Amino acid sequence: MVSFTPLAGGARSDFNLPLAYLLDIDGAKILLDCGSPDWHAEDDIKNEKERYEAIERYCAELQRLSPEIDVVLISHGDLAHAGLYAYAHANWGLTATTYTTLPVRATARIATLEEAMTLRAEEDVDYNPDEGQNSEQDKMQITTNRAEQRRRIYVPTVDEVNIAFQSIITLRYSQPTQLAGKCQGITITPFAAGHTIGGTVWKIRSPLAGTIVYAVNLNHLKERHLDGSVLTLSSGGHVFEPLARPDVLITDAERALTIGGKRKERDKVLIDLITGTISSGHSLLFPVDSSTRLLELLVLTDQHWAYSRMRAPICLISRTAKELLAFVRNMMEWLGGTISKEDLGDSNKNQRRRRAEEDEEILGALALRFKFIEIFSTPDQLINKFSSREPKLILAVPASLSHGSSRSLFAQFAGVEGNVIVLTERTQQGTLNRYLMDRWEAAQEETERWQDGKIGEPISIDRPIDIDLRSKIPLQGEELEKYRENQKLEKEQAVARKAAAARQQQMREEEAESSESDSDDSDESDSGEEAVAEIQDQIEGVDWTTLDQEDTGLKHQSFDIYLKGHQVKSSNFFKSQESGAPRFRMFPFVERKRRFDDFGEIIDVSSWLRKGKIMDQNAESDESKAHRLKKAEKEKEAQPEEMPCKFVTEHISINLRCKVMFVDLEGVHDGRALKNILPHVSPRRLIIVQGTEEATESLRDACKAIKSMTNEVYAPKIGETVRIGENIENFTVALSDSLMSSIKMSLYEDNEIAFVKGRLTNPTSTGIYVLDPVKTTIKQTEDVEMTNGEAVSPNTSTPQTALPRAFMIGDLKLTYLKVTLNRQGISAEFAGEGILVCRSKFDGEEDTVAVRKTRKGEVRVEGDASNLFYIVREEIYKLHALVETE
Repeated sequence: MVSFTPLAGGARSDFNLPLAYLLDIDGAKILLDCGSPDWHAEDDIKNEKERYEAIERYCAELQRLSPEIDVVLISHGDLAHAGLYAYAHANWGLTATTYTTLPVRATARIATLEEAMTLRAEEDVDYNPDEGQNSEQDKMQITTNRAEQRRRIYVPTVDEVNIAFQSIITLRYSQPTQLAGKCQGITITPFAAGHTIGGTVWKIRSPLAGTIVYAVNLNHLKERHLDGSVLTLSSGGHVFEPLARPDVLITDAERALTIGGKRKERDKVLIDLITGTISSGHSLLFPVDSSTRLLELLVLTDQHWAYSRMRAPICLISRTAKELLAFVRNMMEWLGGTISKEDLGDSNKNQRRRRAEEDEEILGALALRFKFIEIFSTPDQLINKFSSREPKLILAVPASLSHGSSRSLFAQFAGVEGNVIVLTERTQQGTLNRYLMDRWEAAQEETERWQDGKIGEPISIDRPIDIDLRSKIPLQGEELEKYRENQKLEKEQAVARKAAAARQQQMREEEAESSESDSDDSDESDSGEEAVAEIQDQIEGVDWTTLDQEDTGLKHQSFDIYLKGHQVKSSNFFKSQESGAPRFRMFPFVERKRRFDDFGEIIDVSSWLRKGKIMDQNAESDESKAHRLKKAEKEKEAQPEEMPCKFVTEHISINLRCKVMFVDLEGVHDGRALKNILPHVSPRRLIIVQGTEEATESLRDACKAIKSMTNEVYAPKIGETVRIGENIENFTVALSDSLMSSIKMSLYEDNEIAFVKGRLTNPTSTGIYVLDPVKTTIKQTEDVEMTNGEAVSPNTSTPQTALPRAFMIGDLKLTYLKVTLNRQGISAEFAGEGILVCRSKFDGEEDTVAVRKTRKGEVRVEGDASNLFYIVREEIYKLHALVETE
């Protein structure tokens, strides 16, 4: 049985991002994508509450299911598909085997790393509202007066991101992989999906559940840097054979109501807008994502700068941009479009050598050198190099404008008349990007709607807007002094605890070396360990700094030995029942006994490692030791100590005087293409996800209008489960030796097929039923009459003999049949869709035979009973497996 449950990104919902789905195949749980939401949306109070409730439900459900997941499959390398994977891997127990392609793993890591570093530089992401504000860092947090001051967000650390994505197993396209464990028997195969570099369509094959294809966010068209999806072939619009006719197809309806515009018109409008704005002395701001769709925009702008020789700079603001570009230059085999391997160099060796002398960092294709793009980590670096009055093209992350450099630049950029903000993709509901997008869309004329394939015009939004800016600023004055005092106190306590722990460890080592083992009683040794642990806890719990505070009184002091003359009142050496009496402690002594196991004495490995390190340091020469210390000092100087800071949130009002323009660069199929592709794929069952109510119903109606499409179309909401094959029971049956010897196998491609008919017997000791051949019954002897010594049967009629029945297995390909007949000298040409006309001359007469293939899969051979007819029929038989049923 197959069950499918959307954890996020369900159908018939306005909150269709992120994407995360649970696929259960006979008890094996597979997580399809693990995206993260936008943590800082700015809806009105009603929508904001509804959206945050959906996010909390998604995070809680993913946290509950993470330890139970067996396999994780990631399809694209952006935050909507893989943003929450690292945090779930580190904190929620999502340690299941994860598969994706190499580019998706790299781009997903870069996108997650960018968001983690940006958010951690703006706010205290480790804040938990359930714990309240207990720490000094929480008390320094300045918030606004909104209904919900702060909510929990789940952001991993840099180390958690690197560890999580390093554990992912990468696959190549069309590489089948057999799963193990609870997923035994399931095979997964990735195919190219387009849209992003390494984007994947997952084919999941189960021997019991059939074939499941997970294909979301496809792009069937070729782009500048990527080829289209393999789901549809470039010639004739046919479907890629391994993905045709799946048992279940899972796809999205996000753009079911959209008709994409022409690429040439879109590029022309964008280039004209960039050129006109910069020529007028103003700047453009492009909010972009940090890993996937950024590449196409970089290639487009860099090529335009090279062609038009523009002097204005292209500024990319991202903390991970250099790492992204370095990776992409090494992934040429995953790229396509206008970027090809021919761009690696010129055929003229002198020119190639001269280029190498001019630029020593030539890597990858020439189109990926990006000579005109300057990279900055923060907006402050941009401001220090270029004046705000200079015209420039700025690419800033993230695309949602909800945090990071794009949001801070928007606050400075939007109030300048003549500047242009260009949106290249639609983000999640409630983000600042979506707010501007909705205002731009509402201002367009009815005949210029972008959903109908039009481009639209830039608009001016002359109205104020209130936004929150989060930042981290250094501490000053009293706050800085208080912070340093707390740090000093914590450091002294840490040193005291470390010294006590070191002394306790040294005592245990000395006791272990001097004591002799005379018993291996595990109970006594365990009790000794517990005693040592208890004493260590007592020592670590002592506040050694109180020894220097005379004004606290002797009653709060702790002595290891008796000190004469320091009693406030009479007391004895032993423990007093009075709480105010001074406390005297004896030196701890625990009789330790060596512990043994089956292999001998248990060795304390940590002590040997410490001793080995000390011996290595003592044996180290003076030169190497000086070099090591000098290197450590340089590394410490290279990483300057961060000033103590606090997080603040500033509420500002901006008067929008700039222009806003939307240019569709999402690189996703439109509704018209999707509705044309689905009938060719012809799935037996269709599951629709990630779509609004209107988009979902539009796609369902389009499928119902096609007769060849299945009637089993599902559109589950978030949390709703779709069960397929619920009433089907599966059994494991073993074939007996006698049955195997009587089977007639028919060869079809690389498989042997036969029809089996038998009788189930009692299960064996393993619980598996055995299928034996059906026993034939012997008819009883009938009485006959004797006439003149000859037997006369009472029934003189000829008995009827049942003809053997058979059926054919296979899918006839008319193109392959045409090639086979041409090799035999028979002319075969297509006379229409699904019709192959064959002609040949026998004995001076021309015979004609037509082969038709209907939509239902039937094959008809029409023609006179001639030699050509039997030859064509025989070739058709050879392309199928003929299986006898009786």
